[in-house]
Amino acid sequence: MMTSGPKPTHRDTARAGRYGVRVFVDFWNYTLSMREVDPAFRTDWSKLGPALSRATATVVGSERTPEHQGLNFYGSYDPSSDQDRKLHRWATKVVASFPGNRVVMSPRPRKLSPPGCPACREPLANCPACGADMRGTEEKGVDVRMATDMISLAWSDNYDVAVLVSSDRDFIPVAEFLGDRGLKVIHGAIPPKGAHLSTASWGSIDLGGHKTKVEALLEGVARDAAEALREALGVAVRAARTDLGASEHRVPGGVGPLDRALV
Repeated sequence: MMTSGPKPTHRDTARAGRYGVRVFVDFWNYTLSMREVDPAFRTDWSKLGPALSRATATVVGSERTPEHQGLNFYGSYDPSSDQDRKLHRWATKVVASFPGNRVVMSPRPRKLSPPGCPACREPLANCPACGADMRGTEEKGVDVRMATDMISLAWSDNYDVAVLVSSDRDFIPVAEFLGDRGLKVIHGAIPPKGAHLSTASWGSIDLGGHKTKVEALLEGVARDAAEALREALGVAVRAARTDLGASEHRVPGGVGPLDRALV
């Protein structure tokens, strides 16, 4: 009696020779960490996802090649702040417009308890001078949404490898949960922060604690794109030369001016 092994899954058949990578970015955690390194540093959000997906090849050690499945961007904003409303528009209109990017921006609610006087500890709900609300805002639900998406997208075979860009210890159970089920979580780390998360993950991409490693990743994607363009142009040039060569017998003087321009 013949027996057969397990049937190939959608993940096996859809990405033969490749493995899918999805990048999950905790925006504020990543941004504030990078600003500690260089306040002027700016991320190219059109390139960060492909760059990190490409960088997983050295960590995973697979003969298959990485295939970027997209970048999920999670942030929060204060709806009462003009500056934060601009941030919301930038994230949802600009960052979300790049191919493969998904943006989740959650409003930050006011804290229930106001701050207290540093001397007598009496709560101060409003500023004595101008009457403004002195309660700050707090980020709620962003890490839960991010963890939920990591698990739900994994179960829908969206990716094989997740790159998690955050130093938040709250993601340790998610990394361990997915790892126990055969999915690899790569920590996009900015040492020395997040050491425990790096340990709980399959491996880590060292963003280095300095901007040059992030810039090197982004430049690598640009070089790959330029090389692909040069290769495509080379194919077009060779095809044009072949077509012109076939007509040499009919063109007086041999090769025409177009072929000379392509040499």
